[in-house]
Amino acid sequence: MPCGSFKPSKTVVRLSTRSPSKRTSVCEDSIDPRDYSTRPDAVKAITQRYHDALARLIRAHPEQYFWLHRRWKSQPVVRKKAA
Repeated sequence: MPCGSFKPSKTVVRLSTRSPSKRTSVCEDSIDPRDYSTRPDAVKAITQRYHDALARLIRAHPEQYFWLHRRWKSQPVVRKKAA
């Protein structure tokens, strides 16, 4: 495995609640890189698993996600109107 660290990671988010002073933590997945130690595509597989967990969290709580960045950089072609 090309990773230098074999430390587990978690996909966790902090959700706002109605009370401004209280938040809830949700853990969607825990990934142990040792489970991928024999795979030649370990980094890609772990990254995909992390992104899948993050996508599940966003689908479950879309109002909590800060939609600032453009995940997909390509834009549709703008067609000019004929004069």
